[in-house]
Amino acid sequence: MEAEATMIDESSLRIAWDAVLENLRKTIGADSYERWFASTSALGVADGTLNIGVPNPIHEFWIESNFGNQLTAAIEQGFGTPLGHTFEVVELAKEVPAPEIKAMPSEPSKRAEEVVEDLDRPAKKQRTGGDSTAKVGLNADYTFQEFVVGPNCKFAFAAAQAAVDRPGQAFNPILIHGRTGLGKTHLMQAIGHACVERGVGSRVIYMTSEQFTNEFIMGIRRGDGERLRRKYRKAEVLLIDDIQFFAGKDSTQEEFFHTFNVLFDAKKQIVLTSDRPPGDIKELEHRLISRFESGLTTELLPPDAETREAILRAKMQNMDVAIDDGLIKYLARRIRSNVRRLEGALIRLVSMNSLGVRDLDEPAADEILWDILKEETGKTLNIEQIQRCVADYFDIRLADMSSRRRPKHIAQPRQVAMYLARDITKSPLKEVGRAFGGRDHGTVIHACRTVEKRVEEEDEFRQEVSRIRAILEREAS
Repeated sequence: MEAEATMIDESSLRIAWDAVLENLRKTIGADSYERWFASTSALGVADGTLNIGVPNPIHEFWIESNFGNQLTAAIEQGFGTPLGHTFEVVELAKEVPAPEIKAMPSEPSKRAEEVVEDLDRPAKKQRTGGDSTAKVGLNADYTFQEFVVGPNCKFAFAAAQAAVDRPGQAFNPILIHGRTGLGKTHLMQAIGHACVERGVGSRVIYMTSEQFTNEFIMGIRRGDGERLRRKYRKAEVLLIDDIQFFAGKDSTQEEFFHTFNVLFDAKKQIVLTSDRPPGDIKELEHRLISRFESGLTTELLPPDAETREAILRAKMQNMDVAIDDGLIKYLARRIRSNVRRLEGALIRLVSMNSLGVRDLDEPAADEILWDILKEETGKTLNIEQIQRCVADYFDIRLADMSSRRRPKHIAQPRQVAMYLARDITKSPLKEVGRAFGGRDHGTVIHACRTVEKRVEEEDEFRQEVSRIRAILEREAS
């Protein structure tokens, strides 16, 4: 009976994964699906995370860099609940038609929505390849050995190693914050890997704040909350990613507050990450902010050019690939703000090169990476630079951008600057309004709509805005 039950669980997993793949085929198109997802597989679900098998690291990086949002949405639809996802490089067997599996008389066949509940129970057969870190949800690549240390992260790296040497005593809690894609999750999981290697094993728990919230909600629905509390509060090392998503979730914050206190009082190591300092997270309870700030708070900054080159060379070595040294310097020069984006650009160039699409040089790289470079431009320019560029273009004073004067020769450039500031920097409306003399968000919305309408209807005006964009892109690069 036990073998048959396992087969039913695996078939349910396959049903849900087939639904995910079908959704992806419709969302991203048949060509992209065949190239990047046809050779993937679902390995299992544990602790709210789906482990996905991929044939090589290029697939992992390409999928995460280009189809991450679509994959997340497809998983939620296919499994009937939000799940995190990780990747594992495996040698996948050739696909064969699945045999028809009939429901046992004593147990009705399961819907995809029920798969998560089945797989969340203790597994009778684990497909982790014997890797103990897979059981706690850690990415095999996120180790101290794979983390490139530069001036931007020396202090955070040293603190992470101290936490491993003296867990719960050197620094507790540790909170690592910084912008997206700078290595917060990597450094946090490196702590988990090192602790597992030292024998802590299953007492290391890693999860995102979203996974914690989902487990908490599902535990309440099932009447299983006490078991989850025991699970978290027996941890030797608790790693929680992206705590900014606790904001506004009062019941989850209450639960985490008590879990935090139990672990802290027992001198168990707590490591947290966030995209900003805890004091800047709105709708986060003051008592949580106080506890998060009671230990060591350290920021990861964007890496300098030398560190970016070192990251690229380390990634090439791990992937056992190579591209021209000049292109490495080119990538390090052009992509400055985000390590994940830097790695994604490398993967794209390596993929194009391996597929024999074309010879690689800087003009070819510009074309292949146009969307990444466009995003990078948007991230590196600030509102003041945009104001200054627009003022120079229309031959007005920089001070006119924030003045209350409204003659046409000033009002029109100011509207263009607001539109570009909002479009390029993605800054909130209030922040844009403050930069333009404390104007309210309604004024910014009106300016953006006015410029958008004129761009659609007036060729000459559209060309002017395009010329200003080109100037800004040159300045950013």
